[in-house]
Amino acid sequence: MTKKILLIIACMVFGSMIAARSAWGGSVSLGVYVEAYGPLGMCTDSGSTSAGCDAGLGSAYASIYYLPPYRPWLIALGAADGGLASGSIGDPLTFGDSSLVGPAFVEFTFGIQLSNYCPYYSNADATAGNQTVPLSSLNYDIFGVATFRTTAQPITFGSPFDFGMSGDVLCAKAGEIQFNMVLDDVLVLNANGDPILGVSLTSGSGTIYPLDSQNITPEPASLLLLGTGALGFLAAVRFRIV
Repeated sequence: MTKKILLIIACMVFGSMIAARSAWGGSVSLGVYVEAYGPLGMCTDSGSTSAGCDAGLGSAYASIYYLPPYRPWLIALGAADGGLASGSIGDPLTFGDSSLVGPAFVEFTFGIQLSNYCPYYSNADATAGNQTVPLSSLNYDIFGVATFRTTAQPITFGSPFDFGMSGDVLCAKAGEIQFNMVLDDVLVLNANGDPILGVSLTSGSGTIYPLDSQNITPEPASLLLLGTGALGFLAAVRFRIV
């Protein structure tokens, strides 16, 4: 029980520190909620980035983390012995500008971790990139981690796309359930399913998103290095031939 209380306190403190980041301004929507039942009655808590409560036996925590630059959003939820927790994120994303035209699509890739030791009655559900996650049919590794990629969703360059992710967990009795979901990658494709080069990505919150490297135009310095390497390779081949 002491460990559960310390975990809840740690999540609340860390979450409050993150909430102070200016990168969370704008029109981003963040929300967490928890409730639990136990010998001390019922407790509830809510907030933008962290919440936690302990009813003497039942407990729950929920946190939303900002982890720049490669994994910007993480939802972490836990419930035990009569607790439930939920968290959600919404952020408008704008791809490209007026120089990019035509049909385009976006795919989001997430890392998901689910551990369930609640044998009597438990439940977990999630949405990632606005799509329902089939948690029960994902391929989890030995650490309980799986990858989920959304299907391609249509976007319009220069117009906001409403990005969202959420999760809910419940453990009604005698056990615990934990859920973590992190956004790993954002890939923009054309109508043929090929990556589009030179795409930019901005968000309403100012958050940095992990745009796939296949969408990013190499910088001039990088192109110079590639060219130098190619010339060196050709020179070496010529020398060996001579």
